[in-house]
Amino acid sequence: MSISMKIFNFVQRFDFLKKIFFKKMYDKISPKINDNIDFMNYGFVAEWDGAENISIAEASENLYRLCLDELSLNRFKSGSKVKVLEVGSGLGGGLRFLSKQFRDCYFYGVDLSEKNIFFSNLKSKSYSNLYFQNGDAENIPYENEFFDIVINVESSHCYSSLDRFFMDVNRVLKNKGVFYYMDFTPAIYSDPCMYLSTLKNKLSNSGFDIYAYRDITEQVLNSLNATHAEKELFLQKKGLKKDRYCDFAAMIGSEAYNYFKKGISIYFLFVLIKSK
Repeated sequence: MSISMKIFNFVQRFDFLKKIFFKKMYDKISPKINDNIDFMNYGFVAEWDGAENISIAEASENLYRLCLDELSLNRFKSGSKVKVLEVGSGLGGGLRFLSKQFRDCYFYGVDLSEKNIFFSNLKSKSYSNLYFQNGDAENIPYENEFFDIVINVESSHCYSSLDRFFMDVNRVLKNKGVFYYMDFTPAIYSDPCMYLSTLKNKLSNSGFDIYAYRDITEQVLNSLNATHAEKELFLQKKGLKKDRYCDFAAMIGSEAYNYFKKGISIYFLFVLIKSK
């Protein structure tokens, strides 16, 4: 097992370490990649022929396209000024993609990493409907019932308390608001299905009804395969050592990649409705 994955798995065992570790990690990584990369998620590719290369941006945007099902589209097209929050907005690529699709809506991004927010704002100066600010997922810096939709993509494994996070998402969502939640089950849990069962209970106890659930591990693996060549080229151009970043990017052959391949980790999608 690589040193980086040993550290990652160690941190996952101690909730009090998570925010400290991941904040420092992203503050360190973001300045090295922000000029070429807008996304830091694993992406989604519905089908892959085994040969076609797909850009990191396209694969990552596909994860956000999953948020645009009929339930959400109806709200976007209603003519009302829908407010959308992404918690853990990273470098802001997902919200920039959505804000270009829906110019009449307002988009807000919150991230614990000051570097992520700095580069998000720098890249978003021309967007009049997009706002980023530093903030904690467990203490979201907005008033009660402010948002129609909350999005969280591949970020919650960095949080100290999922219970506090879910409760605060509930707090800032309007009644019957929509919560799109995507992440992977940490490999330290021997039974990912049991982890998901516990997660569903936490979401229910936090006032959410499950509208839809999908296991999208296969499609995430498609994305990791299809974007591998671009990631290798990027690391070469930036002079970054592959062994230091292959697990972060879940590149082919890495521990993170093999966790998905062997079924040790599951990448999941929940569509949730605030019920109380």
